[in-house]
Amino acid sequence: MANPSPTAPRPADKQDVTSPAKPVAAFQYGRVSAAIFADDVKMPSGTTVSLHNVSLRRSYRTAQGEWENTH
Repeated sequence: MANPSPTAPRPADKQDVTSPAKPVAAFQYGRVSAAIFADDVKMPSGTTVSLHNVSLRRSYRTAQGEWENTH
């Protein structure tokens, strides 16, 4: 997991959280959604393992009534 910068804007800018990878699975419950991504990593022993990461997102309405997302 990457270390977030203490000076990064909150919530994160949309261009910072997009990924070209396709999720392995995605789930939604109300305004909360989760996506699971798999990354193949080559270990020092030479074997390749698949690591999974979860990305969470929550939808909310702004004061102007527009829908936004936070990660």
